[in-house]
Amino acid sequence: MLASITSMAQAQEADTLRSFWGIDWGSSKEEVEEAHESEPYDLNNDDIVGYEVLVGGKAAITAFYFPRGRLARGRYHFTESHTNENTYLTDFNEISEFLQEAYGAPEVDTEVWLDEVYRSDPDRYGFAVSVGDYRLVEKWELTGGRITHVLYGENYNIFHVVEFSSTALEHLFEASIEQ
Repeated sequence: MLASITSMAQAQEADTLRSFWGIDWGSSKEEVEEAHESEPYDLNNDDIVGYEVLVGGKAAITAFYFPRGRLARGRYHFTESHTNENTYLTDFNEISEFLQEAYGAPEVDTEVWLDEVYRSDPDRYGFAVSVGDYRLVEKWELTGGRITHVLYGENYNIFHVVEFSSTALEHLFEASIEQ
């Protein structure tokens, strides 16, 4: 069973990020699992719980990250596959609109060209993403958290991710790496 997300804000104020998918930062893994009706997606990591979801009508895996046992980050990893690589750019723009409806314009909205060989050919932008030459990045800084939306690629694979993170709990990732 896929859960569907139709509002990124999830009853939060547009300039505040207190939770991910309606679950407060700092919650336990057990609290997240109790809040979901479906079985978790196997991510082979005890500190991450994932579920198959639809976000803005697009298939994704939502991943909840628990450094030191507390929810501090959540990500949507979009899983749709396209034969036309430029369709990933369309997906990015649609999710961008979805995010902007909830949180307003991003503080950072940039295109990064690492190699400009395809820059003059918009029909090849998707290919440029797949080989790592081109990426799109958006960032929102909110009270209590940060949202990062990226489209990037490497080795002919394209990755589309939206990450929500708690600024107050970022230190837990550093502490869990040190142990």
